[in-house]
Amino acid sequence: MKRAGHNVFKLLMLVISILILFNSSIVLSEDSIPIDLSSSNLSVIYSDTIKIDNLKIPGIEGTYWATFRWNPYTYKFDVIDVGLSTVNFAGSWAGTWYSIHSVSGNISASINQVDSNVTGSITLTNTDLGTVTTDFFGPVTENILDLSMRWSTGGYGGHLDINGTLSGNSISGNYNLYIDSGGRYDSGTFIIER
Repeated sequence: MKRAGHNVFKLLMLVISILILFNSSIVLSEDSIPIDLSSSNLSVIYSDTIKIDNLKIPGIEGTYWATFRWNPYTYKFDVIDVGLSTVNFAGSWAGTWYSIHSVSGNISASINQVDSNVTGSITLTNTDLGTVTTDFFGPVTENILDLSMRWSTGGYGGHLDINGTLSGNSISGNYNLYIDSGGRYDSGTFIIER
């Protein structure tokens, strides 16, 4: 029985791989909803367990990941765990910041990502303090970048808070710039693209 179940699992893995290759969709059991596998990645966790990343469920916003285990008694995949996928922030970014004080400047950023953690550096030009460059690290949640980073330049120091939303190849949001000796110094919005 175990051998037959294993062979069925291998056959199902082949079918799922073919469906993913041909940008199709699949219903994993009679009482489940269809999922779009057109941009999904499949990985084998154990001999009876698979993980699918970047699942799209028709009618539901966002992309998801799910882990499935083959049930040899029901001949179906059981869902073990599911969650929202973290989108990819990695890349070289450039754009503009806009202060509430009617001043603007350029932004350039380099972002690296491993799972839901990002690292990188950001440079802001045309600030009252000159050009500000700082490194950052922190987690991302779904398509939200929410970072607080230390900076120093020209004898001043403080921290910069950035909150942005990724949509396609664009991050837009707001920032708050603080100086250690004087509290919040500036705030505004930004948009960057890769």
